[in-house]
Amino acid sequence: MEELIRELPENPGSIETRAAGSILHDFYCGIEKIFERIAIAVDKNWPEGEGWHKQLQRHMAIPY
Repeated sequence: MEELIRELPENPGSIETRAAGSILHDFYCGIEKIFERIAIAVDKNWPEGEGWHKQLQRHMAIPY
């Protein structure tokens, strides 16, 4: 991502914007997968329903 940012033109076009968005999306999905594994391993629980993403993030923010 750092390399992409350094090489971006002053006014990035749609290709550069989509590339940066894709990298950010992949990073977020990777973090979310780690959170899923932690929730299942530690709590034997997995949030369900429409807001499961938010529930998972909130759960990961709770200090143990």
